[in-house]
Amino acid sequence: MNNILFNSPFELGIRMVFLLRETYPSSYDLHDLCFLDYALIYSEDLGGPPSLHTPVPLRGGEYLTRKQIIEDGLIQMSLRQLVVVTLSDSGISYSAGENANVLVELVNGDYSKKLKERAIWVSNFLGEIGIAELKKLFKSKGLTWGAHMITSEQIGK
Repeated sequence: MNNILFNSPFELGIRMVFLLRETYPSSYDLHDLCFLDYALIYSEDLGGPPSLHTPVPLRGGEYLTRKQIIEDGLIQMSLRQLVVVTLSDSGISYSAGENANVLVELVNGDYSKKLKERAIWVSNFLGEIGIAELKKLFKSKGLTWGAHMITSEQIGK
């Protein structure tokens, strides 16, 4: 059994529950959720509140690498009715499940309070610009977030 929690399907699944609860009744496909997860943990890169996680160098590419972990987490959460998986002609989408409110309200602590605040911020930010504009923002700037933290000595120049 894997006991690692950091960046595990369980951790990312819980983050998706917080996010989907705040964006309910909207639903998103896996690709969109990768962008939204990045916005959730690195909100400051998008002009939001201080980032939930420590900004690391070259973090801009993280949204490209988490797809499988997020999908595995969504599956775990759907088995507990925390996330609803919907199949349609346009593909698979995810939304908050009937138990999402219970989980979000039961989990407390400093990190979960900040996670909830960031999820509310992402929901409001998304309401202002829309998912299409968010994708454009990632396409134009995403890979540069955190690049300024790398010095020429670190890249061998």
